Amino acid sequence: ARLASPAPSAARFEVFTDGGCIGNHNVAANRRQPAGWGVVIRRQGETVDELYGPVELEQSSPHFLGAELCSNNTGELSAIAEALHWLEVEGSATPATLYYDSNYAAKITTGEFVARKNRALAARCQTLCGTVRAARPLDFVHVKGHSGVDGNERADALVHLGMSGKRTPRRDRTFFLALDKKRPRDAADSPDAPKKPRQIDVVDLTGDDD
Repeated sequence: ARLASPAPSAARFEVFTDGGCIGNHNVAANRRQPAGWGVVIRRQGETVDELYGPVELEQSSPHFLGAELCSNNTGELSAIAEALHWLEVEGSATPATLYYDSNYAAKITTGEFVARKNRALAARCQTLCGTVRAARPLDFVHVKGHSGVDGNERADALVHLGMSGKRTPRRDRTFFLALDKKRPRDAADSPDAPKKPRQIDVVDLTGDDD
């Protein structure tokens, strides 16, 4: 049964990430087996954007993030990196919650795990996380993969598009300026609204890896 995503907040982005690899077997020897990533961004329960693409290994590609091979782990890390890049370019101080199903990828990103492989990709995730957290409250929440959580299930569907080689273009400021014009305003957006001190919420990263 499909479950509802966590209750939406009027002033928060809900970001769901997922990654995967076809086969994911003997990845050191089969480093180019198809792998992909997917990201779903929602606000107030409405989908704001969807992103997907293959794990990129070519260093000359503008989409290269540092992956050394294609695997479930590099798919998960790539999804988090692309989600954080979206938040970085979006540029507001709107709080965000990133929902993940891979403890490995999340804890690499937050620095709780030390990467022994794909260190450049891990470093990219950590740098992006630091940049985003300097601009807005950001927390990480674990959801169990393939358990019917709507946002996670949609991100998983996007992973398969990425594994097929399809890719959404990177977003730029033009995209977000157009998005901002469509966004309904609330009291917190008023210039007269009291300013709240910025805080960083760190949620206990528990649960099984997907």
